[in-house]
Amino acid sequence: MPVVDIAVFEQEMARSYPDVPWREPLRVSTHCDDGGVDSCLACRICVAAYGMKGTDAVRFPKTKEEFDVHLAEKHPKEVSDA
Repeated sequence: MPVVDIAVFEQEMARSYPDVPWREPLRVSTHCDDGGVDSCLACRICVAAYGMKGTDAVRFPKTKEEFDVHLAEKHPKEVSDA
């Protein structure tokens, strides 16, 4: 996997695609082994930078609060402030 300067990448994506709500979660649903459906929240910035495999969903945040912690830790600046 290539090394990505995520702050620079985030700035470039915000400039290139200003209508995308980059700091809002992307709801992802997956089918569980027991036949149910699991729902989680993917980070649009990380998905754009690193891609996403079906097996990634197990490590995605399940709640908005968990997603907000991810943003604070991995993407601490607002796109417009970067």
